[in-house]
Amino acid sequence: MEVGDRRSPKIRLLWAIGVFWAGLYLYVPILAPYVSHQGGSNGMVGLVVAAYGVPQLTTRIFLGRLADRLGHRHIFLMLGMTTVTASSLGMVLWPVPWAFVGFRILAGLAASTWAMFSMLYVSYQPVGRDVRSMGWVSFANNAGQVTASVVGGYLVGRWGWSAPFWGSAALGVIGFLLVAKLPEKRWAERRRGKTPFRRLLTHRPLKVAAGLGIFGQMVTFLTTFGYVPLWAVHRSVPRDELGLLMLAGILPTMLFSVITGNWLSKRWSVRTLSWLGFAMMGCCSLLTPVSRGTGWLFATQAGLGVGRGMVSPSLMAMAIIGVPDRWRTTALAVYQASYAAGMIGGPALAAFTVGQLGLRSVFWLAGIASLLGTGMSIMVPARNASTLVAKTASSR
Repeated sequence: MEVGDRRSPKIRLLWAIGVFWAGLYLYVPILAPYVSHQGGSNGMVGLVVAAYGVPQLTTRIFLGRLADRLGHRHIFLMLGMTTVTASSLGMVLWPVPWAFVGFRILAGLAASTWAMFSMLYVSYQPVGRDVRSMGWVSFANNAGQVTASVVGGYLVGRWGWSAPFWGSAALGVIGFLLVAKLPEKRWAERRRGKTPFRRLLTHRPLKVAAGLGIFGQMVTFLTTFGYVPLWAVHRSVPRDELGLLMLAGILPTMLFSVITGNWLSKRWSVRTLSWLGFAMMGCCSLLTPVSRGTGWLFATQAGLGVGRGMVSPSLMAMAIIGVPDRWRTTALAVYQASYAAGMIGGPALAAFTVGQLGLRSVFWLAGIASLLGTGMSIMVPARNASTLVAKTASSR
């Protein structure tokens, strides 16, 4: 039976993706305040946030190439779930600021398997539905984060700071059980070939997506997943509402990922979707530190979420344009490894600027990164890119 003809694996994988990201983000709404609560400085908060991106920058490409060479993505899903549990247990059992850096690196290693989740789902779909497929995996991704935002805030309000970390560890176990028996069509059933890594690195759509991804992740990890919760605490938002604040940012991302993949992509190019999304993110980043009242803070978070919902599936689809299926995990891993530079660079730069210019400077940095992404998106050629298959064939 063809894997692509079976509906239940697709549905189960979407559930697993939601659980995976819920496990990684259940404690994120309270992570920055908790590091501060444990005695960490604002600079330490930046290091903890940045640590999550280190393994994604250094290991994603290796893992992607390994998956393509093995012709096996499924085993990496189980590895990712196991690491979610291990990193969460470490943070709850050893709540020391410097230890958080190490365990967040471990969480980043789990996130480094994201390309395998995405491409296994794409392999279940008919050919030619890349934006739609990426819209659905982005939906599941953000659905998990939405759930984490709501439940994480409730857990910390009901049982204290450590509860979200225990919950995250449990989700890793549940996710492992979901992915353990997922089917997969192995490359042995197709024409195998060595991944043309150098050609992938020069493939124009992938290079553009990687560059834009850096700016996109820089904005996200400076704002919603970085300093917005700390800014909210300084604005006297109760800690049990921090999950709702993150929900305000993630729920629009979840909804617009599906809207982008299923409807907007039929009307606008990935270039248009990208620059519109970046422009929205830029405006909301710059408005965050000047917004008055909790309502405006929630509104700017929602605007950031809409922008991410347009940018994320568009760039994921752009990264694999023209790339054969047997090389696509590597291509998506290259894209994700590249945007990890934004995860690291943004918070690391913020760790310096907050000491010199104050907490508002974080949102200025996010605004600048968004505007650079807008400009870069506008300059992308409108014509469709040539395929990597054609390039490879012509060089033989």
